[in-house]
Amino acid sequence: MHTEASLLPLAQGRLLHMGWTLTKRSAIARKTFATAVGPKEAFVYLYEGASYETNMMIVGDYQSEGRNILCPESRLIPKDCDDEQAAKIIDDFAANAEKVIQASYAARLLRSA
Repeated sequence: MHTEASLLPLAQGRLLHMGWTLTKRSAIARKTFATAVGPKEAFVYLYEGASYETNMMIVGDYQSEGRNILCPESRLIPKDCDDEQAAKIIDDFAANAEKVIQASYAARLLRSA
């Protein structure tokens, strides 16, 4: 059964492998993306709360056009899944987050310049 303490090193390892930088704050990782308005950072959080009896949640924060465009990309990680399943969920989250960020207006504008 996963807890935040047991899942944190796995999540950090997967994110580090995918080019994210680990943090010592409430976010577990961050990554800087080049955009037309300058570098912008995305953050990843891992949550285990009272309302998450059977799941943990991995969420991202990247502000674009006045909102967090990673909000709908959050993923549930079942507490009873094995490390391989958890790693796949984390990898899918990170890959999708980068895809969404690259599709943001400021990132598209940089590519078209």
